[in-house]
Amino acid sequence: VEDLPPEVVLVLPEQDLTVTKNAVVPLHATARDDNGLSAFSVEMTSKETFSLKPEEVDGLLESSISGNLTIGRASLSEGETIEVFAQALDHSPNSVAVVSPTVRLIVVSEQVKQQELHEILKQVARSLLAAYDSQRIVNQETRQLLDTVRSNNMQVRGTEVISLLQTRQVAIRDALRDHVEKDLVTILLEHWEINRLTDPILKEAIATVAPELTGLIDDELEECVVSIDLLRNNWKESSQISPAENRIANDIRGIRTVIENQESALKELAELIQKLDRWVDTANLQSQWQFINSGLKIHAQELTSLAQETVSKSLDELTNAQRDQLQRSSEAHLSLSRKMQKLTSSLSQVDSQSWQQLGTNLKEFQAVTKLRKSAEAIQNNNVLKAIEINRDLQRKLEDFESQRSNFRANKTSQLLAQLQKYADRLQDIAENQKELSTKWSDSPFDEVHWEQQRRLKQSLNELSQQLKRYGMSSVAKILAETTTVMGEISRELEDQNKTNFDTNLGLVEQKINTAISQVSDSLQRLQERDQNFMIRELSQLTSQLLKQHEAHQQSISVIEQIYAQRRRLTRSQRRELLGISQAYSMFAEKLQPFESTSQELPVISQRLDLLVSATEEASAKLRQSEIGPDLAEQMAQIHTLLTQLSTLGTNGSGEIAEDAAIPFPQHLRSQIQILLARQRELVGQETSLLKSGQVIPEEIKQSISNEQQEIIGALETLLKGIDLHDGNRQSQ
Repeated sequence: VEDLPPEVVLVLPEQDLTVTKNAVVPLHATARDDNGLSAFSVEMTSKETFSLKPEEVDGLLESSISGNLTIGRASLSEGETIEVFAQALDHSPNSVAVVSPTVRLIVVSEQVKQQELHEILKQVARSLLAAYDSQRIVNQETRQLLDTVRSNNMQVRGTEVISLLQTRQVAIRDALRDHVEKDLVTILLEHWEINRLTDPILKEAIATVAPELTGLIDDELEECVVSIDLLRNNWKESSQISPAENRIANDIRGIRTVIENQESALKELAELIQKLDRWVDTANLQSQWQFINSGLKIHAQELTSLAQETVSKSLDELTNAQRDQLQRSSEAHLSLSRKMQKLTSSLSQVDSQSWQQLGTNLKEFQAVTKLRKSAEAIQNNNVLKAIEINRDLQRKLEDFESQRSNFRANKTSQLLAQLQKYADRLQDIAENQKELSTKWSDSPFDEVHWEQQRRLKQSLNELSQQLKRYGMSSVAKILAETTTVMGEISRELEDQNKTNFDTNLGLVEQKINTAISQVSDSLQRLQERDQNFMIRELSQLTSQLLKQHEAHQQSISVIEQIYAQRRRLTRSQRRELLGISQAYSMFAEKLQPFESTSQELPVISQRLDLLVSATEEASAKLRQSEIGPDLAEQMAQIHTLLTQLSTLGTNGSGEIAEDAAIPFPQHLRSQIQILLARQRELVGQETSLLKSGQVIPEEIKQSISNEQQEIIGALETLLKGIDLHDGNRQSQ
């Protein structure tokens, strides 16, 4: 039987670590051999070598080592490293030590280590903010389901909606459990304990976040998942309940339970984020801005419910529970005012002009003061005044966000134009240099050629300075090196000594081409980022429009039912249709700006064109009170297109996917989503025609075939884009 070498594993530490001089690092290793070990140790090498060995190992089939490495005993300075590995030998005559992969412990100051943990807490804060925003969206969709069930019984589609809610709710819980709790918080606890840190702020934060996050995941978020699962099961069973009123009442009770659990989870998330306020403030500004907007919308909903209970009563007439509600709502608005104050202060210190403008707008509008006035009004039981202040504030914040989006779009366009200008100038210089190099090779020294070379050097030097000011220091450095080589060429020409002349000419061309490649890559990345941003904006807009569209569909359906009975429309119904017509006209206005920005994404652009046309035609029909099959067909088309566009740029949990998490550019991914949706439509049409058993007309066959060819052509084009992107990634 073949004598296999020993198996040795360094269990702890698992990976490279930064450690302080006070750190005590746990060590654990295991080894085994089929015929017995002869030696086994954990080795630690730096200026000196330390070994940790078991008391007895000779002849054992398995052995383990556990202990601690006290960094202070190694007398290391900051920046120095200890390498740790485990090794084992067996009794084979030709035995060679089997060594585990080496783990490096790098000694850093306590300040550096604490800053590292502060950065991890920022990641925790960002993840909690993302979870809060996702949970808020799921909560809104659950409320929408409740409203729909109240108005009619959507038994079949309700099952699909609930399944989607469950998928998203599970994704929120699992993201916090698998990434935040198991990864980030575990690292925080381990590194705090290993390094014997003393920062009281870190200590309090770590002591708070670990148990509270576990409680949030295991209690509130788990309850959300369980209650949605129960709702889904009961929903199927409730179809047997009669009469319909009892069935709907049963469904409503289940949905309300889900909403209560979701609101409890939102509250716990908000409270935990509040306790990490210090790190939320230093997280990205976009997350803070979203959190304030989300908080304001949630509190606005709470105020509406609160007003129904308290509006006709004086403070003395309120129950203790109602006073407590007022107090909590007032404190929540004060908390938002503090967050707004901190955000406004942060915005004045950033470089981004769009964020600075937002800060200026918030100050001029006195957003902080308005939130405080709202809190004061709630405290005095003047809830209606607080609602009015909040509505005004929400409208202004939406306007500010729209202005900021437009500013970002304009700024990106300017960046793209400037980068293209630099790329074109570099290309011109490269072509001139190539032409000049040919002249130098074909002829001796020439004063005219020498002057051309000098001017090229001057142009390259100016471009290098411009790129440096523009923030492209790596490209500027390449061009600066190129001008140095050009200087050597000039000296060789003056001295009429061409020893290194050809080499230097080749080096100049090579460096200019490298610079062109880097500028082109930057241009491509910026274009992709701009397209990805447009896709996220479009997805968010169409998600909002889809909800409004579904509400309008219900209203039109009610009017159609009444019209079917009476064969005429009342004046109020005509006014309602006119109002809906104006809403669809606004749909078209909101979508039209995306038509121009999506021109380079033909699949999305085509869908947008269809959607704008459909909304304009629906608006015209509604304006003339033309209800019937034609309108119904257009409304169905609008619903399909909005559904497709609203899912662009989303991952499995329904959250907007970040660019960094996408294996290839988001604009390619999004267009493939659209094509898949079109393919499903065609399959549905074909299946329906085949099931009908009728002879399929030739023109319909041809139409389906043409559509298939269009999809194939679009997919082939997109695959070329993916291949190009993968090629660029490999070259980088």
